[in-house]
Amino acid sequence: MAPTEIHLNRKGINSLEAPPVAEVPAGKSLDLALVNHGHPLHLSVSASNATRFTPFMQQNLFVQGEGSLSIPVKGDAPMGTFDLELMTGYGMRKVVLQVMVTPAVPLKAPEEKAPPPAPVRSPLALHRAAPFLLAAGVLLYAAWWILAIPDPLSVLLNVLSFLALLLAAILAWRRPPSS
Repeated sequence: MAPTEIHLNRKGINSLEAPPVAEVPAGKSLDLALVNHGHPLHLSVSASNATRFTPFMQQNLFVQGEGSLSIPVKGDAPMGTFDLELMTGYGMRKVVLQVMVTPAVPLKAPEEKAPPPAPVRSPLALHRAAPFLLAAGVLLYAAWWILAIPDPLSVLLNVLSFLALLLAAILAWRRPPSS
């Protein structure tokens, strides 16, 4: 954004020229380019009704040649206007610059690319085996009770039925959701 030019001593001693309006977005600063066309002078800059928009109150400057002044505007400043009073010659010449505060220009955030969709897991063969393991576990457990086989084989049937039922439960629980 180009600075707002303020011309001093261009039309005569202590003359003061400023545009009637300057525009600045909230969160930025109003930059004034002070151009003195004659002898050095004192410039008083004040903003008496601007507390909603800026922390700037007043500044007295000695301008010899060219100078600058930056007036910060609050980031949460509302849309509106305030007056910036410029005076030279100890108050003999006065110009009011109306400052229009516009909404803050939002920074364009880089567009976020959507993450690639998660790969669809195909159900493993073990997941399809869960019902068969459940049936095998139940049959082995029933055989243990019905057959009443001697002790070492009885323990083997009991352990195998327990493992088949446990594996069936784990596989059923870990099954991916079906769509």
